[in-house]
Amino acid sequence: MVKTMSAKKWAVILAAAFVLAALVTVFMSRTRPADAVGIYSDGELIYTIDPNVDGEYEVLDNGANIVTVRDGRVYMSSADCPDGVCVRHGALRKNDAIVCVPNRVVVRAVKDGGVDGVTGKSS
Repeated sequence: MVKTMSAKKWAVILAAAFVLAALVTVFMSRTRPADAVGIYSDGELIYTIDPNVDGEYEVLDNGANIVTVRDGRVYMSSADCPDGVCVRHGALRKNDAIVCVPNRVVVRAVKDGGVDGVTGKSS
């Protein structure tokens, strides 16, 4: 006689797999963003920064944005845009970007010495 698993057991297995996948995703996204981070204004690279060196970078071209690097975390600490989505975004994660659409500012990981995917220019 062959026993089959009940629906409740399948639900528990599916829930456990989902939780495991979520934990792996969170763990992978908390890694250091890259060897370098680019700050762009109007599509032009204006700063290439080291995410391991603390500092603040002002972008004043289309508004006022401040990008902060602290303890290996890169985040938009201040912006005078009306919605503030870029500030609420939090720290930059691997394969991620912080975008301030009203002020046309983008903060994203770049490969040192490579060609940037946003502008097509060498970093």
